[in-house]
Amino acid sequence: MRNRDCGQLTYTPSPCIRICTLNEDDICLGCLRSMDEISSWTEATSKERSKILDNMNERSKTITVVY
Repeated sequence: MRNRDCGQLTYTPSPCIRICTLNEDDICLGCLRSMDEISSWTEATSKERSKILDNMNERSKTITVVY
């Protein structure tokens, strides 16, 4: 993946752990991403992916991940 901001090659793997179960707020209990975040991941820039990872970290404080 090419970082659109500075032309450097970067790669952030998907945080999907293949446990796709949504809670009542449409947050995946496997990876803690919203449906919008999941569907936009493949086209997201490095900056956007970083924001999604930050959102997941915040959600991890209040939502238990299913393993």
